[in-house]
Amino acid sequence: MLDLQAVPVPSNDFRVREAGDEMVFLAESGREVLSLNAVGSFIWRQMDGNHTLQDILDILCHEYEVDLDRAKTDLNTFISELEGHKLLTLQTTDA
Repeated sequence: MLDLQAVPVPSNDFRVREAGDEMVFLAESGREVLSLNAVGSFIWRQMDGNHTLQDILDILCHEYEVDLDRAKTDLNTFISELEGHKLLTLQTTDA
């Protein structure tokens, strides 16, 4: 499970374009294109390098009126997929 105090930081290796409610990512190499649906794009917009995953989870639950446990599971899966595509890194704080 994710460290909810971690801060997701978007990668600079992709160009990001908005297409309606969706986001499209083009790798600098031009060999990879990815897209996010409206909910994924909403979450992506919260990843500004300042919001923790807990902040994003709270915003997501409020905006979409979704159950906390369901949102936490879905956010975990989503973040893992983004990390797998190298679209973001997670910065953790050592407390």
